[in-house]
Amino acid sequence: MKIGILTYHRAFNYGAFLQSVALCLRLNQEIDMEAEIIDFDMKRAKLSYKPENWPLKRKLYHHRRYLFKRNLYQYFAQGMEKIKEIRSEKYLCSDSIEKFCEMVKGKYDVIIAGSDEIWRVNNIRGFPNPYFLFGELGCRKFAYAVSARVEFDILDKENHEKLALALNDFEFISVRDRLTYEIVQRAGISSENMMLSCDPSLLYDFNIKKVDVRMLVEDKRLNPMKKTAVIMCGQEERKTIGRIRKDLEKDYNLITVFEYHKGMVCADKLDPFRWMQLLKSVDFVISSYFHGICFSITNNTPFLALGTRLKKSKIEGLLVGTTLENHYISIEKCNVTDWLKLVEKLKDENNFDNFVDDNNKGFTVFLKKLRQDV
Repeated sequence: MKIGILTYHRAFNYGAFLQSVALCLRLNQEIDMEAEIIDFDMKRAKLSYKPENWPLKRKLYHHRRYLFKRNLYQYFAQGMEKIKEIRSEKYLCSDSIEKFCEMVKGKYDVIIAGSDEIWRVNNIRGFPNPYFLFGELGCRKFAYAVSARVEFDILDKENHEKLALALNDFEFISVRDRLTYEIVQRAGISSENMMLSCDPSLLYDFNIKKVDVRMLVEDKRLNPMKKTAVIMCGQEERKTIGRIRKDLEKDYNLITVFEYHKGMVCADKLDPFRWMQLLKSVDFVISSYFHGICFSITNNTPFLALGTRLKKSKIEGLLVGTTLENHYISIEKCNVTDWLKLVEKLKDENNFDNFVDDNNKGFTVFLKKLRQDV
């Protein structure tokens, strides 16, 4: 069975890249499946991600952030080179649904849309777009662990009808979170043709080896006598990050990834695979990013997940109501007076294998759906 995976693998985002690789490699463990990532990107997205396209005023005012992002962007490209064998031979960068159809039509037995927020209808890619697999593609259509994040009701009547037609053309839809499940159901998809599934990052063991952090981040400020923590949080959390830094910096080396934060060691020269190795090698992770949490879990690294106004639902949906609920805290509701005490309380909890196994059970159901009528 030849499978093409359509997702945001070229988004300037460690997690988006690695979740696509994880899904592809996991499918290729099945003897009757041959999967590859469809090497497609949209021009609108590509232009928006590139730091060089920042307005001059923004570059000057946020100079350190700009340099940090520019370095990341360059090293992120190196990750793309490492997955040549599982990318489609042809690369297409276009906003045209018609050109995408020409690229894939008749090439695959199945196209899987997903994972990530590929069905978010108010993002930079606009709507309609190819991630909804519009039109006749000469194959079966599936979705795996997709997320919408926002209600489809923001679309006007005409586009809402287009969306409903596209979704009903899918043979089976797996979504990543309860909110998306309810949104897709309201668009007319029956529960018989849907399921909740775990993110692909929890499906595949990359078998990452733990190394000395100084091999990954060359910075003289790293004190070998201290423990080390990765901080993966956005600019919107900078006030909370300031408090965390104040409480932890005496006992921990603090490394910031993906965003620049003042006073921390910058890990801005890592491709996605080395970033994942960093998460494996440190003593603790604090993240408000969904995939930062996912890859901490798969690598059995103690972590604290921060739910924020922008990112709360994804992380909350992953952890709340599970055995790992105590690793989650909502910034809006929390009143942490001593972040070091909280981190020390969690730092020895580092066996998450049962959580991963429980989340993987649904993938067996998805595989059965793929094999139906073959």
